[in-house]
Amino acid sequence: MKALLARCPFGIFAFDEDGKLLQNVLFSKDAEQAVMAFNSTLPKELLGKLKGHEIEESEEAQAMLRPQMRRLAVQLGFARDDKELNDFLSAFTRELSRKKAKGAISRDRLVVQASNALEDLGKTLNSLLMRISEWYGLHYPELKTTYDRLLQGIVEYGKRENWPEYVDSTGVELSEKDEQVMRDFAYSAFKLSEAKKALEHYVKDSMKEIAPNTCSLIDPLLAAKLLSSAGSMEKLSKLSASSIQLIGAEKALFRHLKKQGKSPKYGILYNSSWIQSVSDDNKGKAARALAAKLMMAVRIDFFSQRDESAKLKAELEKEIKELKK
Repeated sequence: MKALLARCPFGIFAFDEDGKLLQNVLFSKDAEQAVMAFNSTLPKELLGKLKGHEIEESEEAQAMLRPQMRRLAVQLGFARDDKELNDFLSAFTRELSRKKAKGAISRDRLVVQASNALEDLGKTLNSLLMRISEWYGLHYPELKTTYDRLLQGIVEYGKRENWPEYVDSTGVELSEKDEQVMRDFAYSAFKLSEAKKALEHYVKDSMKEIAPNTCSLIDPLLAAKLLSSAGSMEKLSKLSASSIQLIGAEKALFRHLKKQGKSPKYGILYNSSWIQSVSDDNKGKAARALAAKLMMAVRIDFFSQRDESAKLKAELEKEIKELKK
């Protein structure tokens, strides 16, 4: 004998095939607990009452419940009248909407924003580094060093005379005020550089958590750029291999479609070590092989979360090795 199940905000109801009510379980009158019960598996209490029945949740049962839902609420003692039921339904709907809204934003969207922030931070930092280099270069043009050491040196030493390797210079002299302003600016750029490094670590670690198979094939920061371009893991998982291959080459693709240029072979995947390891003639083929494996990796990461990283990487290594011959 079949038992057709239907859920509503205040309980679960079982009907026979003729529409007769067999059993029911009522939820709590607390809206939050009712939402949890509504979204949970079937309670053991109800399964015990329906032992021996073939249980099936169906639209047919929902159609049986819908016209008598309000009557059953009062008859079974869940609500005294329509007003009390309406108050509960309003609270239930608000709580259900809140739960759905809360679960609509997954962690990958946080990583997208972090990746975008990292890119913005990189552009800003590059501008600041060029500015401080030109600025301090007026004072100490003979200094040849990296940006990181330049920032640390300006903050630590200030004037050129304080640098350990200083001998002589043709640059302009600095007043105490000039020196202090320059050191403050360098310190701000230095702290921004530290923030960028911390954000890079966060993006890398987060990508390894949400997309381990993908990150086994490409650098996590590059994977984050792919994710950022797509908008979410769900959207990225729906892209074809050819679409993944051309992420970052949209302008070149549009020029090609307008017959104003050649068809692009790769976008930001060009920065992958796999593509850089083959000859220029085979970079397009390498990009195609990598994109095909990335499509599989992203879908595994999003839909099943299985660990197929070793297998995917081994297969890609074999294909790239063939292109190097």
